[in-house]
Amino acid sequence: MSELVRTRQLRAGYGRVEVLRGADLVVDEGEVVVLLGANGAGKTTLLRALSGVIPGRGEITFAGRSIVGLSADRVARLGIAHVPQGRGTFVDMTVEDNLRVGGYARRDAAGVRADLARWLEFFPRLGERRDQLAGSMSGGEQQMLAVARALMSRPRLLLLDEPSLGLAPVVTKELFAKLAELNAENGTSMLVVEQAAHLALGIAARAYTLTAGELSASMGVDELADRESLRRVYLGS
Repeated sequence: MSELVRTRQLRAGYGRVEVLRGADLVVDEGEVVVLLGANGAGKTTLLRALSGVIPGRGEITFAGRSIVGLSADRVARLGIAHVPQGRGTFVDMTVEDNLRVGGYARRDAAGVRADLARWLEFFPRLGERRDQLAGSMSGGEQQMLAVARALMSRPRLLLLDEPSLGLAPVVTKELFAKLAELNAENGTSMLVVEQAAHLALGIAARAYTLTAGELSASMGVDELADRESLRRVYLGS
């Protein structure tokens, strides 16, 4: 696998408060990597720094080029799509219009139409509700819409922040099955922040743990699951 994104000594925070204190991370092409940690550890901050939502200090390279200091819009155009915590769907717009917003930066109208049809088919519930207002759908349907909207930009890397938040277990399981299918069929790389660790680890190759703004060395999923202390903290058993 070739390296897609790398951070070296990445630091980020809010105002004078430094949350991330030197994170070294790698995600390869076609790889799913999970980021685990307690609330407040800095997981969301790391995703925001990668996507340009907040400034980061240190090194961030994407597909071989530095993206430190680039705006969120520029980072998105390069191929990083961020699905934030809480979904962020446009509740007063239809499903189809939400998806079209996801492809706003593209200039290939025929490709946008093809991708619109593709993701409405990939997520059948969205296809059934393409003319429905997003705000009238269930939380699970809105989460699938948020993922599909991000995919409309044809990203090489998908950042997912707590995709299971507020969802019923059966819906969460369905969503992660779709993410696994997406990775297998499309080769889309993913960095996933998730509290439902057992599901996230089920689709991942490697994982990092983040504690008080400091990132561990990466571990294989099997290695992580074999560590009793990590099982108690992250797997709830």
